[in-house]
Amino acid sequence: MHRNFQIEIPDGAKFINELNTKPFVEIEGTNIYEPGYDCKPFGEYESPVDFPNCCAYHSSVKDNLDKWFLGFPNCCDNHKNIAKKRWFKIENYTNLNDKILKHISYSENFISISLDKENWFKEITDYIQYTIDSFGIPTIGGNQYYSYIENWIKKTKPTDFNFPKWKRELLIEYLENLTNQSDKTQTDLNILYSIFQKWLKTFPSLPFFIEHKEKLKNKFPLNFFLYEPEYNRFSGVTKFKCRTKGELIEFLIIITKESLKSINTPKLLENNFISSKDKYQIDLLNEEHILTQNKLLVDYSKKEIKYFKIIKKWLANEKKYIELIKPLLNTNKNLNLKNIQTSKKEVFITYSWDNESHKDKVLSFNNFLREKGFESEMDRSKTNGNTSLDFRKMMHNIITDYPKVIIVLSKGYKEKANDFKSGVGIEYDMIIKDFDKSVNKYILISFCDISDDIIPVFFREKEILDLRNKENQNILFSKLMNENIIEFSKVAENKPIITKKEISDFNDLIN
Repeated sequence: MHRNFQIEIPDGAKFINELNTKPFVEIEGTNIYEPGYDCKPFGEYESPVDFPNCCAYHSSVKDNLDKWFLGFPNCCDNHKNIAKKRWFKIENYTNLNDKILKHISYSENFISISLDKENWFKEITDYIQYTIDSFGIPTIGGNQYYSYIENWIKKTKPTDFNFPKWKRELLIEYLENLTNQSDKTQTDLNILYSIFQKWLKTFPSLPFFIEHKEKLKNKFPLNFFLYEPEYNRFSGVTKFKCRTKGELIEFLIIITKESLKSINTPKLLENNFISSKDKYQIDLLNEEHILTQNKLLVDYSKKEIKYFKIIKKWLANEKKYIELIKPLLNTNKNLNLKNIQTSKKEVFITYSWDNESHKDKVLSFNNFLREKGFESEMDRSKTNGNTSLDFRKMMHNIITDYPKVIIVLSKGYKEKANDFKSGVGIEYDMIIKDFDKSVNKYILISFCDISDDIIPVFFREKEILDLRNKENQNILFSKLMNENIIEFSKVAENKPIITKKEISDFNDLIN
């Protein structure tokens, strides 16, 4: 659907200044104009005979609208202000009453034929939103439309369809929330940006976080700020709801817990990711000091102090663990951390059940990894017959419990992932949100040619290993073990001595 938006910039100098000094520039909604469109009567629709004089209710709606329009745009302060805009022309609204009446009739019909559908609530509310949007920006006539629709839902006594009380109440609550939206606190993206960057700076700059912190520095990751998208099939528009200040901080608290929970220090020590325990101990002391200084110098709100305290406690626990285990490891050089730590899940393989042949390859691959010493798992049979909610819980556990997740790409995986279908679609959605936060966690592989036929949208430009090439198997092992394939020499104690060039005496040069 094509829509023509016009934006008025009342103060150009201020606008340019904010462009140069702020991450985001805010444009008041009152300075945006869009004329709207005519709705379609989705589903079977037949206009009532002699509408709107078909009944006392619709006849009274017409009379009330006629009286309202006689005073328009001087009917209220809002419309008086709109009338002062350069784009406003009263002649563009001569048929507004007819449009409101027509759309009321369309909506009454659509509600009546949709109530028995399984997804009745989304269908009806999406159609109502589609109709409200048709009255343009700013909405002129939209308030009248949903006031009459709300009244009709409350009072109609149909004889040709069933309208249960509980369904009426849900729709009325939805419309009341629409009416109250203008009273809600507006989201300022600049404030959200500053909240996120403050959290990022508070997070410790330890080896397993620093790369991620650098990537997000001065960035605005949309998956942090936006809720799941909502698609409206009537308007063809996908909308994202933005988190409020409080909602963002609550989300950051959850991310803090999940990020810290993902750090398995015994495993990092075992794999030499933490190669120097002394340096790591110093790093922990430094980060603890920086955090304490931040408490004095940075203003944290009551909600923000929650993630601050979580990080502080985690640093203290980490420091204590290193203090206790370092003497044991130093005393007994042959002590194997793997033998003293509790069992930890290592590798999980996720894939699409394309066919039996593909499934057999994955089974064989899983066994291949186990023969190479990796605690690899791939069993999805426990999800059969379970609900989508159960599967989400299982995938959440996989993402948090397994240090490595191998994703086997195939044509079936791409199709289900891109369409967010079935279990693959659910896990793909969760992986997208976690991918950039969990550096080196996800490994993409294939058993066939690497082409667009097997790669979902989000995985484009990501490294994919074709395991038919045995050299790639070695790369896979290095990724699973967090070890570099190329090993450089140790840094020598002494640097080269630079030969200095002597400057000749000035008198010798001129004589």
